[in-house]
Amino acid sequence: MSKFSKVLVFLTLTFFISIASYSQSKHVESRIRYCTVEQVDRSAINFEKLNIPVMVRGYLIQQMSRIMFKFEDETGIIQLNIPPDVYPKNFYNTNIEIIVMGYVNFSDFDKTVINVKKVIVPSL
Repeated sequence: MSKFSKVLVFLTLTFFISIASYSQSKHVESRIRYCTVEQVDRSAINFEKLNIPVMVRGYLIQQMSRIMFKFEDETGIIQLNIPPDVYPKNFYNTNIEIIVMGYVNFSDFDKTVINVKKVIVPSL
């Protein structure tokens, strides 16, 4: 195999690998569901089973522990699990609207929880 052929094969493989990884990252973004708390509660088992990320917009209304919060929008209240590296520890404010993105954790016995992966503060 000539040097030119090796380079051509290498570039072709690199191109296809980069296209595959790009399409996977775009696929996750296209699966995000913008929901209300009521919709998350109603479809929690499906969101968890299909591993679909959700986004909800509302307010933190209570800090229950270092990482657990109660979150409210116009349709209801849900619990959030927000790791310290995702949300600044001294930034808890019930008057600031936030958008959270995460994955739903459904349980028949406990309340539905969103494991938050990203917090957006639109007003900042």
